[in-house]
Amino acid sequence: MAYHDCCNNKKSSYECNEYRAHYELDLWLLIYEVYSRTYEPGASSCFIVTRPKLREVFAASFRDRIVHHWICLRLNPLFEARFTAQGDVSHNCRKGFGTSSAVSAFNRDVNVVTQGYTRVAYIGRFDIKAFFMSISPQILWELLRPFILENYKGDDIDTLLYLTETVIMNRPQDKCVKRSPEELFKAMPAGKSLFNSDTGVPIGNLPSQLFANFLMSFLDEVMARLREIIGPDDFRYERYVDDFTVVCVWQEVIVSLYPAIEQLLRCKLGLTLHPDKIYLQEAAKGAAFVGSVVKQGRIYLSNRTVHGLHAALDYWQSVCVDIAENGEDAERLKLLEHSISSVNSYLGFTIHCDAYSIRRKAFANIDKRCWQFCYTKADTLGCVKIRKQYRLKNYLLMKEVKENDLVLRKRKARQRKKAAPVRPDTAHS
Repeated sequence: MAYHDCCNNKKSSYECNEYRAHYELDLWLLIYEVYSRTYEPGASSCFIVTRPKLREVFAASFRDRIVHHWICLRLNPLFEARFTAQGDVSHNCRKGFGTSSAVSAFNRDVNVVTQGYTRVAYIGRFDIKAFFMSISPQILWELLRPFILENYKGDDIDTLLYLTETVIMNRPQDKCVKRSPEELFKAMPAGKSLFNSDTGVPIGNLPSQLFANFLMSFLDEVMARLREIIGPDDFRYERYVDDFTVVCVWQEVIVSLYPAIEQLLRCKLGLTLHPDKIYLQEAAKGAAFVGSVVKQGRIYLSNRTVHGLHAALDYWQSVCVDIAENGEDAERLKLLEHSISSVNSYLGFTIHCDAYSIRRKAFANIDKRCWQFCYTKADTLGCVKIRKQYRLKNYLLMKEVKENDLVLRKRKARQRKKAAPVRPDTAHS
């Protein structure tokens, strides 16, 4: 089941198809390694993304991703029960919860606490310094192990504990293949790279996201109790990864929260609040949160999100122009699909904001050749789609059909040549 879950929506990737070519034998080897307790994670690929800032990403091998999915299939229901009991204030790495739900919940909090502009409220926004790089694997395992023992009821709990500890304690930086230029790795700030730290979990791996969310749930737990004490109409809290907000009618409460949160994070979770990313303001003046600016009753895009949308559109446009000038092939169509995914990710975020005019201006100067390969609905500009004949799957299928047809025609030509009667030698006759 973990293998098939890992293959979902990945069958166009090279790593997935390469593994599927010999998966039956290797899956049995992987099962043997797990149950004989000899499994060791393989080499990861490491690369640097540059937008919105330099970030180090590790991609595990497909074989290791199967193990990751096996773990997450068992732990995710337990995490979900915990998040639900805490009021669904966590909005990352959860089905139905993401950036849009985080912004919508924050906007709802502002409206509830201010009671429709009838009273003054205050917003406090906090961030954790170098979050993923600061997570201690030892602290994470000390908190996660008793949680599993208490909540997991499956017969394979010993295997789950073994694999979870193995994945948490793994140091992918010790055996990885660097896929980005060395200059980018040297440009990484020291506190943002696993290569320069004894702590941290790799960004890019599915368990890292889930485990980090679990770690922050201990802060959610405290905030949920505080909400019950103060009252849900006077105090609200939402979190997206390590970025969290508080809306309260009393400014003094938010101010007093800072040292309390700092102590909790440092003493129990081994984390530190970012001293330069603490925000306190009247709710009427709004606050930025997860790529949006939320004011009472209104949601706007932040400048960084607008710039990201323009950058994604520029990349998509360059791919389309390249196809128009040099013709389509599998590699270019793969880049087209990738660029469209990036564009639609931004567009999907913008449709939840008051941003139609921003989308219209962004599309105003798009090269006309782009619409030869893609299309969108002019009334919403909410999604860009690839025309059927230029979708990679259809292109590869048609290419295979043409190649098979060519082989068949050559075969028939040879058969006709063999079956043709031999003409008598005119000179001999």
